[in-house]
Amino acid sequence: MQGVIDNNDTCNRDISPPSPTGGGGGRDFTLPPDYQFKWVCDWEWIDFETTSDGIWYDANGILTVGVSAKKSIISWECSFEQSSSVVSGSDPCNPQDEIAVIDPSCPDGYVKNKFGECVKDCSTTKQELAKVFTITSNEKLEEIANTINKYAKDFDIDTDAELQHFLAQAAHESQKYNGEHFEAFEENLNYKITKLGTSEFESYFNPSSNPYADPSKANPNDFKRADKPEYAKPEKLANYVYYDAKRRKTSQLGNTEYGDGYKYRGRGIMQLTGKYNYDRFNNYYKKNYDDSVDLLSNPDLLSTDLKLGVLSGLWHFKTNVMGKKAITSETSVKEVSRLVNGGKNGLQDRINLFNKVKQLITCL
Repeated sequence: MQGVIDNNDTCNRDISPPSPTGGGGGRDFTLPPDYQFKWVCDWEWIDFETTSDGIWYDANGILTVGVSAKKSIISWECSFEQSSSVVSGSDPCNPQDEIAVIDPSCPDGYVKNKFGECVKDCSTTKQELAKVFTITSNEKLEEIANTINKYAKDFDIDTDAELQHFLAQAAHESQKYNGEHFEAFEENLNYKITKLGTSEFESYFNPSSNPYADPSKANPNDFKRADKPEYAKPEKLANYVYYDAKRRKTSQLGNTEYGDGYKYRGRGIMQLTGKYNYDRFNNYYKKNYDDSVDLLSNPDLLSTDLKLGVLSGLWHFKTNVMGKKAITSETSVKEVSRLVNGGKNGLQDRINLFNKVKQLITCL
């Protein structure tokens, strides 16, 4: 949690700020044992000091409380972030084992997002995610939870329903062939020739059994792989079905050059697809987080960098789902799936995942 030290915390312990020059002037207050905080101040640096009573500061401004002890505040209106969990001990006036501070800029239960807006705090943990996604590694779940906790508030995901729909859709979109969720961060383009023109890409292909039925459609046999002729060539397939020249205007993806289809194929936790979407997310990310990243030149980052992959999903969910429909407890999975994927692909699996998530995961 983050806030600004005020004259009194929620336990009514008097914390009178000292002078801005630091040193003296502050009354002692008691912190619970084994907390660690990172101080965030308005000026460039602060003199930190070592004490013999179990409290010390390192060069990065990390305050560690090793035993229950007292220490005077030595800085003016510094905020802090909890940077590690409680190891032992508890605060008798805070049953959640979290230090309680007053942030006068946001109501209780709200946090500030990157844009300075107060939004509801909607966090999760790897333990919560593991209740549903049982075969996904703890390391993967922890990184996903950490990314959601840090960034979801920037994308207005701050209710149970929004978090639940996001997780269910992301889990389906990144599901591996063995059923492992959050593992396939790149689109699977291994389509059987016999599926083209029948159950897959019907508007683009004739069925392999009647490859010349409609002259405006492609012959799927022309897409056979040399090594495995029962499968289509992934690159040729993507460059055909995702090429704007072959698509209706209402479903174009910004792939104006032949080759864009495969280059900007689905990647990330929500399978971001098309140059147009890559470009929009890239601009958003450069503007708000890191202007050195160039996803148009290096689109593989969405599949190799987990944080970027999750962030692209959060952006997609905010822009193309929440930006078009308010998500409430009454919103159906079918409605959300249409906005995420454009149809009914995998609808029953998405429904099953959502029902599990809704039963077991809520905002913490």
